[in-house]
Amino acid sequence: MDAYTALADPTRREILRLLDDGPLESSEIARHFTISKPAISKHLKKLLEGALVSRSTAAQRRIYEVNPDGFAELESWLSSRRGAWESRLDNLQKFLEKSHEKI
Repeated sequence: MDAYTALADPTRREILRLLDDGPLESSEIARHFTISKPAISKHLKKLLEGALVSRSTAAQRRIYEVNPDGFAELESWLSSRRGAWESRLDNLQKFLEKSHEKI
């Protein structure tokens, strides 16, 4: 699974929001949701596959945190899209200004 697919689910986006405040154990994450712990585990697995979170273990505890490197690909893609849209919008603005001058 890639990062884009991992971000497509609102539950996974909410998990990432929770992890913005720092690392959490899987049980701590699950407490914030009404869905089952196995369902949360599946969401965490998808976030791991998308490289958006990392996991460490301490005894029997699984601790998750945001993986900043996983967001690099997303940032690169978003930056390229932002640049393309800014260029298009600039061209549209110039066109509209010229059209308005003719009126």
